[in-house]
Amino acid sequence: MLRNIQHLYFLWFLITSSLSLYGCHGEYSVKSTTRNRYFSELTDANYVKSYNVMHNLFGSNNVYTRLKLPLNKTLCTMDINSIILGIYQRRRWALQWLDATAHPPPGIIGGAMHWVGSYDVCLQSLGYHSNNEVPKFRGIYCTMVFDMNNSIAIIPELHMSIGLCMPNTCTNEEVRNIVNTTAYYLLLRLNQNESFCHRYVSEIQKDAWYYISVSICSILTILVVIATSIDLFLYIKWYQMQQLNKYVMGSNHINERNSMESVNHVDQPTLPLLESDDIEYNDNGQEIPRKSDCKHFKTFSEYRKTVLDKYILIKVIGAYSLPANTKQLCTERKVDGTSNTTNDVSLKFIDGIRFISMIWIIGGHILLHGYKVTNNLLILASEFRRIWLLGMYFNGHLAPDIYFLLSGLLMCYVCMQRLSNIVGIKNRIKFWLMVCLHRFIRLTPAYLMTVIFLTGLLVHIYDGPFFPQDINTPIIASCRKNWYILYLNNLFNFKFSCLQWCWYIANDIQYTIFLAPIFVTLLMWKRIAGVVFAFSLILMSSLITYYIAYNNSFEIMDVSKEEIYVRPYTRCGTYMIGMLTGWLYYDYPRIEMRNISKHKILLGSIGYVITAFLIISPIFISYGVLSGLITEISVRAAASYLAFHRVIFTLGIAISIYQCAIGWSKPIYKMFTLSAFHVPARLTYCAYLIHPIIVIILINGTQTPFMIDQLEIVRLTASVTVFSYAIAYILSMTTEYPICTLEKYLFN
Repeated sequence: MLRNIQHLYFLWFLITSSLSLYGCHGEYSVKSTTRNRYFSELTDANYVKSYNVMHNLFGSNNVYTRLKLPLNKTLCTMDINSIILGIYQRRRWALQWLDATAHPPPGIIGGAMHWVGSYDVCLQSLGYHSNNEVPKFRGIYCTMVFDMNNSIAIIPELHMSIGLCMPNTCTNEEVRNIVNTTAYYLLLRLNQNESFCHRYVSEIQKDAWYYISVSICSILTILVVIATSIDLFLYIKWYQMQQLNKYVMGSNHINERNSMESVNHVDQPTLPLLESDDIEYNDNGQEIPRKSDCKHFKTFSEYRKTVLDKYILIKVIGAYSLPANTKQLCTERKVDGTSNTTNDVSLKFIDGIRFISMIWIIGGHILLHGYKVTNNLLILASEFRRIWLLGMYFNGHLAPDIYFLLSGLLMCYVCMQRLSNIVGIKNRIKFWLMVCLHRFIRLTPAYLMTVIFLTGLLVHIYDGPFFPQDINTPIIASCRKNWYILYLNNLFNFKFSCLQWCWYIANDIQYTIFLAPIFVTLLMWKRIAGVVFAFSLILMSSLITYYIAYNNSFEIMDVSKEEIYVRPYTRCGTYMIGMLTGWLYYDYPRIEMRNISKHKILLGSIGYVITAFLIISPIFISYGVLSGLITEISVRAAASYLAFHRVIFTLGIAISIYQCAIGWSKPIYKMFTLSAFHVPARLTYCAYLIHPIIVIILINGTQTPFMIDQLEIVRLTASVTVFSYAIAYILSMTTEYPICTLEKYLFN
């Protein structure tokens, strides 16, 4: 085994030798291969130097001797010394510790920045102080993260990580201090927040967040079970009543036929053979229904509503019924309009747009998160021109603009319909207050439940070399500290906000409260006033984005910078395009013209061409820059792209939606109105909340670094989509739908 280890380090010596040669002569050759200046920063001397410094730590037969142990003796240092002694004595148990600790992996020049070792072997390692004794300690796997000397625009923070197998007598603080002291001498920067030692899931300390999470989940589960049991009992009772009614109706038909056959026969009163709680008899022995059952319930829903209306407590609990909420989820609703005409126009095709956009967002987040733990970043950089799918995924930042467009469209269209029947300023103010309150009530429960799961349960469900098991990791610590900043995380301290991906929800809430009432009110007053207001906001949003991008010298790949990506004043343009589309759809659901069929084909074809150009242009430019096809872009050109690319892309989507709505794009309309899109579209909100957590579990829960390629991206996208929507169904059934039902009870 030692010989194999020696062979491994001999191979590593050859690699480092080639790296040293590369540091003198190979920089330009690699750059010419990638032809991508965004990734070429990774191939400079600092990148090679980082690896050479890491070799100083791992380039010997005994990595533990490189650690700078403190002078004071503790159980931790004594056990580490026992491991060192065991390795020198070639003890089998000690060599297992060495084998479990990180070694230089293959693919160093390809960007292998994560040296994992063996997580499972480390957990099975045992330590001894002397021969012929019971084990005194066992192994725990510690992930140590080092900050690199450089970064790239599309990935702000690049890290190197190593796996150390340390004795379980060492605390997180001791291991960090030892490694930090060692890294100081080797000119490395240890990331204290993301470096920690893993524990068995059963050994993780259960704090207040855990108990709060378990308690809330238990309460919701109990409510769902009780409500479902009540519905089951009511259904059985209703079914028995239906069968009894059929029996009674059949008996009445038989009696009528017998009475017609024997007109002159005088019936004698007879006693019933079977007494029933649902049937009474008059003095002549004839069956009559009870007064409480005089009404015949043709459907179970009618019977259920009648029973629940009698008991307030049961009615409240019944809101958590799984069958009732599932039926409500699957029931098809049409968003139809009859404004100014009698034509029936459907917006059902929006379901398909929602679902496909959600898949695009999932793919983008997989790629964005996967780059932080990938071991083939440089290889991938040279293949961007060939792998077009990665270019599409990189442009996933455009997908939220589709949701802004749809949100603005529906908000304007529905509110204009309802406001047309409301008279008086007070009634309209009350209407807008109810709209904002409904939005808050609908979105908040699922939002808070996601926060509870992330802060209290995530660290207890799984583990792995990359899994964020420590509560001090940024994603968990930020949520525990700032969970209460709801719908404002896009404005204050975004880097340390809870659920960073919920910046979209914060913007949507802010637009609902401020922009929608102003725009719709202006439209209801004078159409031209509303249109001028919308175009002014679109122009203002683009100019602000241009100003920020130009002053900060942002490049095209800086599209996800916080200053221009999450702020409401830089994203309101796409929302206003959606509201303008909703107004057009409300006022002009049909376009009448002579020779309608002839002009429809011509104008529809022109619309297809314009739409394709507007949608593809921003994506192609971004992909061209990323792959190296487009070079030498000035600061003004980059700022112009960042300022207008979202508006251009959203305008193309808006034209396509309007064409579908007025019946000019039948093929697209039929594709997006497939019944398979209906249920996933309604689960989109909860899927958006939960899918980044699923991405973390599936990527960070693996035993090896993430290797990005087309097949892996497609496989992960499918897996995350399925799991996200499955969990979204549970989240929706326990929070969103019950709360909406209770809201209806309250306001009714």
